[in-house]
Amino acid sequence: MRALTVTATRGAHRSLFKDAMLTLASLAILVVAGLSIFAPPRMSFAMDVSIQAISGDSAVIYGTVVDASDRPVRGATVVIVREMNGESVQVAALATAPDGTFRTVLPGPFGEHRVLVSADMGSRVVRDSQRFVVEGGHAYGVRAELVNRDYFVFLPISTY
Repeated sequence: MRALTVTATRGAHRSLFKDAMLTLASLAILVVAGLSIFAPPRMSFAMDVSIQAISGDSAVIYGTVVDASDRPVRGATVVIVREMNGESVQVAALATAPDGTFRTVLPGPFGEHRVLVSADMGSRVVRDSQRFVVEGGHAYGVRAELVNRDYFVFLPISTY
């Protein structure tokens, strides 16, 4: 009768540990990827500013807030802040009209300003801002368009 011999290979437990860790890492990535598919999309505003000369010494800031389908966003909050000498001072707070528009006149002083736009989009509030220099005798048109900021990135893991 033949005898059965079992030999242990040095380092075999390291290979098993490595396999288990790779399997757990792969599972964790799959869970995170799966959850991101079911998470609501992250959104923000893409903001553009146009400038034109006007008569007078004041400055006008006006604009439109629209969703990703180019429909007006009613009741969005638009806050205009003057940033001077390291301090921020709110100079206007507006709500958009039913057609998504807003408008305000700034008498001065002028300089660096920030326009902050926020809108309640049902499941979340979307906020964004744009900074620019305001000068008297100019009108600044701001267009804030809601855009989807979710990007799904697939990272393949080499097999073992």
